[in-house]
Amino acid sequence: MLLLVALSVILLTGCSRGAYPLDFFPEMHYAQSYKIQEPPSLSAPAGSVPRNVTGGPLLGTLPEVEYTLAQAKLLVNPVSKDASVSAGAKLYRANCAVCHGAAGLGDGPMKDRLVTAGYLASPANLTGAGPTKAKPDGEVFLIVTKGFAAAYGLPADRFVMPAFRKLLTDQERWALVQYIRSIQQ
Repeated sequence: MLLLVALSVILLTGCSRGAYPLDFFPEMHYAQSYKIQEPPSLSAPAGSVPRNVTGGPLLGTLPEVEYTLAQAKLLVNPVSKDASVSAGAKLYRANCAVCHGAAGLGDGPMKDRLVTAGYLASPANLTGAGPTKAKPDGEVFLIVTKGFAAAYGLPADRFVMPAFRKLLTDQERWALVQYIRSIQQ
């Protein structure tokens, strides 16, 4: 009987709510000292704009401007070519080369997979022989921002070029446009 009572007490101690009475696997978030060391939560000053480590506004904190195709064609690249081509090259290698290829010929490692998956077009050739050569900078910016299908009002499930609006800042997308222009010469 005494053994049954002792066993019941041990089993019922694990049924309490909140902290574990017998913590065989201690975790840092249960430790009281961790909660004590948390800094107090402060509110941001009125009218402030959150900034990222490079000093620009955080993505999604400022309203995005929605351009139509006609409006985008009139946009002028605000980023200077000298400063942005090398930054655009890094962004291109990280985000675009997998589909468009290292040299921008549309022959990236994903090309065959996209065709096999049933997409209507393979990645575009971004060099001087490709279709972007004749497009104004603003139109290329719109394609990078919204994705190919959304830029032209086409079905999104047939064209795979994604939107980079939430992945890259405006300045980074304009730097990509400058880099694409540099490989077209």
